[in-house]
Amino acid sequence: SASAFSSDFSQAALETLVARTIAMAHETSEDPASGLAESPLLGQHQGDLKLYSSDVAALGTEERIGYARRAEEAAMGADPRITNSEGASFESSVGTRVYASSAGFVGSYRSSYCAVYVVPIARSNGGGMQRDYWYSVARGVAGLEPPEAVGRKAAERVLRRLGGRKVSTSHVPVIFDSETASSLVGHVFGAVRGDAIYRNASFLTGKLGQQVGGENV
Repeated sequence: SASAFSSDFSQAALETLVARTIAMAHETSEDPASGLAESPLLGQHQGDLKLYSSDVAALGTEERIGYARRAEEAAMGADPRITNSEGASFESSVGTRVYASSAGFVGSYRSSYCAVYVVPIARSNGGGMQRDYWYSVARGVAGLEPPEAVGRKAAERVLRRLGGRKVSTSHVPVIFDSETASSLVGHVFGAVRGDAIYRNASFLTGKLGQQVGGENV
């Protein structure tokens, strides 16, 4: 299997895209676990998944810039120890995805998202500097936290880093914040995905076969 992407939807570009994808697939190793699902297993969800909000595309450029500025101003004004910023941003995306297969399945859905993000920098009385961040992400603009709230949260997070010290080696309970905890869970799920297990099993089987063939058991 192989995949390719293009932002050019002309007929010639799509034909080239398909040809190149097929050529890349010929260069990859065969994976019997990678294939299309049988037709009886294919289905479509008829309800609204609420993945799209029209207010994202309707938001003007100046309004988007304003979201970023308001978040940064709130962070910078929260405490005099916050002396700088690595910047703030507002980003958004609106798109439509269409899936089709030679098994007869055709389906599509629209989606959108937007986010506001700020990274303040704080300086302690001793001259030490720290940085941290906060953000808000939603499917629609109406679902975002107010940018001022995002800025204040980022300020709280960076200020708590000031004055940190090392602790001696010890056995203690550890509590992860929500961002770190979700990252750890993400690594676990990445390791137990079907394709990861298949690749590891194939690798170990091949290594074991080499050892047995070389009488290095």
